[in-house]
Amino acid sequence: MRLSSSLASAGVLIILLTVSSFAASDAQLKQMKDAADKVLADTDNVRASKNAGAIFDYASALEVLGHTNAALVYLERGLVYSPWRLEEQLNCARLLRGAGRHQSADEKARLVLQRAETDALLARSSEMLGQPFVGSLKTEPWPDARPSLALVPIGDVDVWLVRTLQSNLISSFRIPVVIRQPTVRLPAANRDPVKVLADRCREPLKKSQFKSKAGDAARRLSLAPSYMEDDAAVLKVFRQLLREESENKKDPEALRQFDEEVQVTRKLGKQWKADEVLAETSRALSGELPAGNAYLAITRLDMFAGESRYVFGVGDSRAQGAVMSYLRFTAALLGQPPDRERLSKRAYKQALSSVGFAFGVPRCSHPVCARAYPNSLEEHDAKGIELCELCEQSFKKALNPKQ
Repeated sequence: MRLSSSLASAGVLIILLTVSSFAASDAQLKQMKDAADKVLADTDNVRASKNAGAIFDYASALEVLGHTNAALVYLERGLVYSPWRLEEQLNCARLLRGAGRHQSADEKARLVLQRAETDALLARSSEMLGQPFVGSLKTEPWPDARPSLALVPIGDVDVWLVRTLQSNLISSFRIPVVIRQPTVRLPAANRDPVKVLADRCREPLKKSQFKSKAGDAARRLSLAPSYMEDDAAVLKVFRQLLREESENKKDPEALRQFDEEVQVTRKLGKQWKADEVLAETSRALSGELPAGNAYLAITRLDMFAGESRYVFGVGDSRAQGAVMSYLRFTAALLGQPPDRERLSKRAYKQALSSVGFAFGVPRCSHPVCARAYPNSLEEHDAKGIELCELCEQSFKKALNPKQ
């Protein structure tokens, strides 16, 4: 959670050190150039965008060799196809500044400062523009006022988001909201979401009406007869059947949705049981959580509860707490253009919902209330950022029991 000033430009150094190995061989460099030029010559812009990494890899290698002008040319051309790669926008801004094109450099740095969703990019763009950036959180004492709320960051979280939530929650509830940083001993990750998805795909493949088709698809994919024991193979077979069905019906939507789900699932990493994260946070705060107060733990860990594939958050008034994850709200996971305001709104709506559980406010059934239960991110985005009248009254009663 702490970001020293020396770390602000560390991303650039890491990139340069990583690609420096490419400078060892002229043959490797030529191979990288050919790959980059092939992408730039592609008339299919969608495909070129997907393969733009080859352009940026070559630009980085050129910079390591000191060919900054050529590197800048490739960076600018690559960003035409993939403009939302903010890391590359900052690299381009750095080279533009070195070339004396300060106005263009500042324009790119401001773009990153406006849209970036991570502390690392915000720190680098702020430094480039000569603006301050506070990349650490300070533990604050519990106030004397009751009720109060504590935000508890768990793991590697983005400081800007925690601070934004703190400010917004103070405005919403008109109660003190402080930062607490106890040592939370996280349990081991409980589940692999890729396996969960593969198990969901196994169920229909095992049924008699699909078993023969699945076996035929596995043979066409050159998979072993024991493919059902391999999660990756199961996903391949399921996708093959979806693809064939989509081609027959001339409806690619189901295949597209499946591919997106697989892509997101593979980015998630392991999952934690939400109730266990909540219990460990409560244990860490044991003895310091005054009666009438509550806490909201904030994490990037992906969580699940019961048989659910995932949850955005859980809470328990008996524990005086709640935990929320913002991982599934991030552009990097979802393949969306980065948008810090959108991430802030998504997290804020979840914070309102989770804090309600901590203070014992009942679930809401109004679909556009910020606290309505969403079955998907689409439903979460469809909600407003305001509380419905019933939730407002419920919060007033929970936070002011004597009134």
